[in-house]
Amino acid sequence: MKPGRVLVGVCSCRKNAGQRYAIRRTWAKKIPEHVRVEFFVGAGPQPCEAGVWELACEDSYEALPSKVQAFMAWALEEPEWDFVFKCDDDTYVALERLQTLLTGADFIGSADTAGNGFASGGGGYLISRRSAQIIADAEAAPAGAEDVWVSGQLRQTGIRLEPSRRLQMDHRVLPGPQNDLVTAHWCSPETMEVIQMGMADRVAYQVEYSFAARHAAWNGTIQLLKGGMFLGGAAAPDGRWEFAENGAVLRLRWFHWPEDQLRRTSSGYENATLRLSASSPEFGYGAVPLAAAEPIRSDPEKLHLGAGPNRLLGWCNHDLDMDLRQPLPRADASVRFIFAEHVVEHITPAEAWRFFKEARRVLKPGGALRIALPCVDSISSRHDEAYRHFLRSAVGGEGTREEAVGSIINNWGHQAVWTVGGLRAVLEALGFQTSEAACSVSNFPELNGIDGHACVIGEHANWVETGIVEAVKPAR
Repeated sequence: MKPGRVLVGVCSCRKNAGQRYAIRRTWAKKIPEHVRVEFFVGAGPQPCEAGVWELACEDSYEALPSKVQAFMAWALEEPEWDFVFKCDDDTYVALERLQTLLTGADFIGSADTAGNGFASGGGGYLISRRSAQIIADAEAAPAGAEDVWVSGQLRQTGIRLEPSRRLQMDHRVLPGPQNDLVTAHWCSPETMEVIQMGMADRVAYQVEYSFAARHAAWNGTIQLLKGGMFLGGAAAPDGRWEFAENGAVLRLRWFHWPEDQLRRTSSGYENATLRLSASSPEFGYGAVPLAAAEPIRSDPEKLHLGAGPNRLLGWCNHDLDMDLRQPLPRADASVRFIFAEHVVEHITPAEAWRFFKEARRVLKPGGALRIALPCVDSISSRHDEAYRHFLRSAVGGEGTREEAVGSIINNWGHQAVWTVGGLRAVLEALGFQTSEAACSVSNFPELNGIDGHACVIGEHANWVETGIVEAVKPAR
């Protein structure tokens, strides 16, 4: 079959010239045959650089559905393509892998949000001309989340999403020669440079040193790559590493968090909050690759749901393989701890009610359920200038309190609006004894320091958004 021709539409805004420049010098520097890349923005008083299509719509984040609808109408005037791939200007796209996604489906998108019926716009979605026509012909797009609106319009006409795990809604795992991923989202220009280097040089992605990592907020692995990058943490973020003082100090320069400087110990490197351990107690600077520490056996009485990449050592970690909307596959009174972080908001209140009842069933008397989720009361009371800046970088707009609460309600595939008080009331109605907890803090040693969402959005943003309740099943 002749390869399908793909028009890549990068959704940008007028102020993001730096992101567009980063794309042009990384993943769009060499464009494969049968692929075309275009940038589009909304209207404004000042001209953009050459190669950017200005559409007759607002350039604000709230008007994003109208911007995408206008682009679909524009794209339909171009006859030489078969599919359009829409992504954001902070998305890295491995263009040479794009056509391998073509299955003949009318709508292909990220699997991360597929359970809620839509494809992440940041992860990118691929639609046929037929689907683009449906979007272009729809009634005037409302304000809000463009990806939810697009997916809903297609679903109403009988076009269903074909989910793909190769389209990533975040940057927890990066496209590279070690995998077949096509996209990563929330990428800074430096992150795009790092991915591009790894895609071009297989040696750069080879692991030189590997450590088991224990942090105050997460457990996982840290892999130091030969190209000077590292992957690791609870959410596999990225950064650069280097040795100092002849190997006595290891510097981890995270792209999204403050730098860590760790001093060498008999078993690895550590500082006040992060410990890296290798299985071999003796190693030298420039020595052969270090083996990871011996894995810790999973305790069947510690259940981690919605784990994503935050794979907790010693826990039974489950993500899409264990649906919170279904009965938990555990016997009555067989589990001591259940941890569910930023996942309950992705099911409806009725489904959450049934999940909490299931948790009550499988917990042993005295066992604890730790629930962390975005709460509108936390966001409203903790909203500050730092969070405003985060929100503007993450989703655009002005980052006001109104936009912050609206984003949590309308975006990210959330199916319910929660408050800390409301969550406690629901759990107490089911007989639990509840208390509010702080991020990475618990009265139970097993639940202390296990949170991982801060490694995705940063510690301050996580503190603003997240409410945490621990619910204990009373002893009989």
